[in-house]
Amino acid sequence: MGRAYLIAGLLLLALSIALGSVALQLRYFTSIGPGPGFFPLWLCILLGLLSIGIIAQATFGRPEPMAHDFFGTRVGYAQIAAIVVVLLATAAVIQVVGFNLTMCGFYLVLFWVLGRRSPIETLMLALLGSFGVGYVFSRMLRQPLPAGLLGI
Repeated sequence: MGRAYLIAGLLLLALSIALGSVALQLRYFTSIGPGPGFFPLWLCILLGLLSIGIIAQATFGRPEPMAHDFFGTRVGYAQIAAIVVVLLATAAVIQVVGFNLTMCGFYLVLFWVLGRRSPIETLMLALLGSFGVGYVFSRMLRQPLPAGLLGI
């Protein structure tokens, strides 16, 4: 497992450097506060520090044996594949359908795939997660979200 952690740490460090160089090209601060480069730069710095920690632990730490149940079951792999497909579908249709309806559908499918039992609870969480978050971002924070063809 040490080699896998070392490779993951190196890849994450390279990602943080690449994204950090792009973040440095954005304005760090504006006259009204933090600019578009503020948060990406600090997130890249945090990612870089954490990846250095992973590299140090993989290099100098004692290797842990792989857990006997490290590899999942077929059901687990099917759930992962379904979630990836739903994420890709969400990204593909969010501009056409709109944020609220797309995210509501995403949450409904996500809760179904993960085995949420109560249909009422699932529906309420999906509505709150989509329309509630959409309301907060569009009305309170005044951040535009994709409205879609229906304008919802």
